[in-house]
Amino acid sequence: MTATGRDDVKALLLKSAYKLVDGLREEPQLPILLLKTAVDAAVLLFLLLAVGELAASLWRVSEGLMRNLP
Repeated sequence: MTATGRDDVKALLLKSAYKLVDGLREEPQLPILLLKTAVDAAVLLFLLLAVGELAASLWRVSEGLMRNLP
């Protein structure tokens, strides 16, 4: 990469960083919303995992009950 290419990339990165900072100044609740969304997604994944574990346990119990039927 040439020096001018590096300078162009550096300028673009700085420009996008400044845009991001300006956006955060205008919308200060954005990081809070992102954190809330991440927490909600983690809770949803945990609940899906719990439901899957419960379903697997019930499946194993029902298999055991079916074997004991006359």
